[in-house]
Amino acid sequence: MSSGIWLLLFTGILLGIIVIFYFSPSYVPKLNAMASGPYALNTAVPTEVIVQKDAALFTATDAGAFSAFVYLNPVNRTATYANSGSSSNGSNGDTLCTCVGPSDCGACKHAQYKMVFTISDIVYLEVLVAPDASRQGRAMAQIVVKTHGPTNSTYLETFVLPPLDIQKWTYITISREGRRIDIYYNNRIVLSTKTRYYFVKPAATANITSGSDGLDGQLLIANVYNYRLSTKDVSEKYAQYADTRGQPFFSSSKNPMSLSDVGGLVPLYGSTLFSSAVSYLPSFNLCPSEGCFNAPLIRPANPMYSWSSSYA
Repeated sequence: MSSGIWLLLFTGILLGIIVIFYFSPSYVPKLNAMASGPYALNTAVPTEVIVQKDAALFTATDAGAFSAFVYLNPVNRTATYANSGSSSNGSNGDTLCTCVGPSDCGACKHAQYKMVFTISDIVYLEVLVAPDASRQGRAMAQIVVKTHGPTNSTYLETFVLPPLDIQKWTYITISREGRRIDIYYNNRIVLSTKTRYYFVKPAATANITSGSDGLDGQLLIANVYNYRLSTKDVSEKYAQYADTRGQPFFSSSKNPMSLSDVGGLVPLYGSTLFSSAVSYLPSFNLCPSEGCFNAPLIRPANPMYSWSSSYA
């Protein structure tokens, strides 16, 4: 064969190799998790995520940790008044509320907040998914710990957390040692504090549950540890369970097409041949910069204008 045919054949093989590697899917690594999920957060009855035997690791010794990925969807379209507790003895928005009895803390519950998950009925993560101009696309969050004092009184200690992003996966880690509790979002610590009193003893049947009525989202890849996770531990586990975009490594073979996430809209992202190929296709805009239909340009109101209303 002539040199031209050999060159053409070599070029075709090289292009084929490039195309295969360029559009090949990113395979999901095998993950070891106590509870893989996904678990829907919108449930009338909380869903059991981890059974009591494994959940007990969190309180079996003087140290423990829990971690899971959480994805929240906007659900509430009306403003909600948020009261952070009925008896405020703390600072920086933190509260301490005394329960009526060891198992009767109903008067201390925050009715406006929704439960994302609860650990052995002694640690709760709560969120308030409501529109607010100061935190658009984010949900108010707080951690609640059930403790007992020297007089055998039971308390709910509430600590305010930074808002959680809506429609975005967040790797939440709760790490404890004695009365100290550390909260992480992804690989970043957002709260490190001490509870006023010691954690209560969990019930013999207490497990880890997730979800509440009126809350929309998902939880997956949940784990419990019988030791305190350091910042280094959390960073390593986050890198193990999520890709560089913060998407957890999770997929299902039941419907491969449903795993494509070209626009970043599907919470359970798993790269497939379809999604990998489409995500690299070039996009074309046939309309000029001013638009195809010359739509009117709507400018925001001048901030120097003075507005008044008889209804204000």
